[in-house]
Amino acid sequence: MALTRYMLAGTILLRGSYSMAIFLGSVIFLSGGPNLIGIDSYFEHILQSLGPVVCFFWGLYASGYFVAGLLAAWGRGLALPVYGAAMMIDFVLWIASSLETYYDLSFQGRAPKLDIVFNLIDIALFVSLILALRLKLLTPLRWSVKAH
Repeated sequence: MALTRYMLAGTILLRGSYSMAIFLGSVIFLSGGPNLIGIDSYFEHILQSLGPVVCFFWGLYASGYFVAGLLAAWGRGLALPVYGAAMMIDFVLWIASSLETYYDLSFQGRAPKLDIVFNLIDIALFVSLILALRLKLLTPLRWSVKAH
């Protein structure tokens, strides 16, 4: 059973690592650093139109995925709400970015398809976390309030 938990946690950590790599590569590029992740001119336009608030939430959901992976590796049920919150932030930012003018052209026109694939992966991982809680692979959350 522990192996299954670690496989789930590893997959979530991979998802978090990918999100963090794209986020950090973009921040480095926007700060005048090298183009480490192959940002094309269309994605560059989208990045330059982002405000600091959007970048904050981008970093928040990317780190949320990573933290959820660590929590799952440690067997904590808190991984589920953390992953769910990160997924919701990611989904809202996806909707907002898909309204940008150059969104359909970025990443050689693959951005819409890539985002849909990652949204499906996110849903699958979220459902997997629910199953892991039901199968007691993760320690359930305790929300009870004791009366004094």
